[in-house]
Amino acid sequence: MTDRLFYQVIDGPLSVRNIPGTTGARVGELPNGKIIEVDAASRVSVDGFVWWKHATGWSAEGSDNHKTIFMASVTPSTTSPDAESHFYQVVNGPVSIRTTPDATSAKLGELPNGTVIEAIESASGGGFAWAHHAAGWSAIGKVDGTADFMRLTATPPAVTPAPVAPSPSTPSPAAPAPSTPAPVTPSTPTSALAPAGTRFFLVTDGPVSVREKPEAAAKKVGELPNGVTIKVVENSRTVSGQFIYWQHADGWSAEGRSDASQVFMSATSAPAVTPAPQTPQVIIEPEKELVHYFLVTDGPVTVRKAPDPASEKVGEIANGAVIEVIPESRSINAGFVYWQHSRGWSAERRLGGGSPFMTPTAEPPPPAPIQDLTILPDGTPIRFFEVIEGPISIRSEPTLTAARLGQFNVGEQFEVVQRSRTESEGYVWWQHSKGWSPERKLGSNSAYLNVIPKLTHKIVDGIPYLPLVVQHPVALSDVQWVQYYGNTTFAQKLRSEGKFWYNYCQSLHGGFDYGTSKPVPIVAGLEGTVIDVNYNKATYSPNYLRVKSGPYIIIYGHMARPTNFNAGDKISPSTVVGFIDAGNQNHLHFEVRFGLKIINPLEIMIEDRQREITSRFKDYPTHFYKSAAWTSWLNPYDQPILNLQNTGSEVIIGPHAR
Repeated sequence: MTDRLFYQVIDGPLSVRNIPGTTGARVGELPNGKIIEVDAASRVSVDGFVWWKHATGWSAEGSDNHKTIFMASVTPSTTSPDAESHFYQVVNGPVSIRTTPDATSAKLGELPNGTVIEAIESASGGGFAWAHHAAGWSAIGKVDGTADFMRLTATPPAVTPAPVAPSPSTPSPAAPAPSTPAPVTPSTPTSALAPAGTRFFLVTDGPVSVREKPEAAAKKVGELPNGVTIKVVENSRTVSGQFIYWQHADGWSAEGRSDASQVFMSATSAPAVTPAPQTPQVIIEPEKELVHYFLVTDGPVTVRKAPDPASEKVGEIANGAVIEVIPESRSINAGFVYWQHSRGWSAERRLGGGSPFMTPTAEPPPPAPIQDLTILPDGTPIRFFEVIEGPISIRSEPTLTAARLGQFNVGEQFEVVQRSRTESEGYVWWQHSKGWSPERKLGSNSAYLNVIPKLTHKIVDGIPYLPLVVQHPVALSDVQWVQYYGNTTFAQKLRSEGKFWYNYCQSLHGGFDYGTSKPVPIVAGLEGTVIDVNYNKATYSPNYLRVKSGPYIIIYGHMARPTNFNAGDKISPSTVVGFIDAGNQNHLHFEVRFGLKIINPLEIMIEDRQREITSRFKDYPTHFYKSAAWTSWLNPYDQPILNLQNTGSEVIIGPHAR
């Protein structure tokens, strides 16, 4: 037979729904302390919560990550309500008095040694056996029998004991006594529900929830512990559902049930002594004084577009700054108290205690130093970025759903529109000439882009020249001759002989040739990913390899014995990709393409590799074509970007253009 399973509500009131899930219809609620029997086979996880079915519907035990608990498993007493009462005497005290049978629940007081209590009911929880008595719940002992705090006695108590204030120096067996002083004791509360004009309440059956609205289903933003005195807004008494609510400095709290069957707070007179600031258990709302200025005491304080921690961050206010706020702008949202000022909204403090971020001050403000996230520390606007983790998308708008227009690869640099920084969909975006790209995720220490003081890579017609080639594909010690890229004398010679091999690249040379008659190995020279290997082709005969590196496609042409790569294989600068076709082609054709453009291979070599070539092969008049009619493009770097041509419709440029 299945064991019976019972739960007690420890953070109520708790909603009852017709189905498991936050979207289910709300059909009732369970008050704090209520013990229910659940269907032991009904446990399900829906919408991030664990749900159980019981006699009146479905209720959540807590979040499925165990960070939030609304109900705790208990073992109810087998004693029937009509059975003879039991009496217990404290033998190992003092023993804590708590709001629920749980050592972590609010502590109401203590029972000193020798005290006799009448047990109304019993339960077990957290490794302890508990007795419910007139003042709350107290631990009888540990369920494993290793410790007894109270023992059964036949002697009834002469007088029902009142809770004894906890002693800071004597720990309770059920839980340690607090080390902070007890709160200031206000005047004795009245027992009936309070009239509309009441101004002060004492929490007598806490903790009492603080909610954003006077509704049991409204968002919970904090709690008022037992013994707290609060000042409420005059005539704010509101009846909602089965409860009577009052508004105070931090939100709305229930006085009790409207039928007076439960009372959580009792009307009281104002405390005789205003509690010191270090006693946060007593919350007193200040008189309605208009606040004009705040001093930032725990900064920097974030400035947002709206009074919401999820709203876009537009800056920060440094520690020690004084700001002027709009006096009537105080707003409570998502557990914070916000104020509006000239730059946006900033939080004064969290609800429910803790140190404030800003404190009221009478001092008029100097100009508030707000950190501008669009400038460098020296005050100059951010203009340039380099991609350090990519590729990153280029989009038409600063959103993840906007049209994707392209991408930037690692190492690319670009200029942004000054002060175009925008926070959207959890990312920081910058606008540039091609669209919008993300700098980083909000709240993350890692970034895709790095701010640089200036562009160090040349960009021509939107094409970046990235220094990716770190090693010559053919060792220069084996190289006997080279043909530069562009307007070469060899390209002119072919054309004059009626050979149109270079028509695909507008009649100029579309690569850089490493010439040698030795059958030496060819290496990649850069990091990349194999696209394909092409064997026995008329183009770049006899064989050629294509590799993707950064934003470029690299072609290794006229190779013998190419390495048998698979598409997607990774290569490094020292990876052997083939050999010189000695006795036939006697050279490697090294070509770099950017989309439908062909660019100068020298421009993507690191400076040392460039210098090694230009310092050795420096007789430029023999390399580049010049005539009385043609005097352009006469050195290795003064060469045009070429457009790939379609056969039969080629556009020829340079000395052969018609």
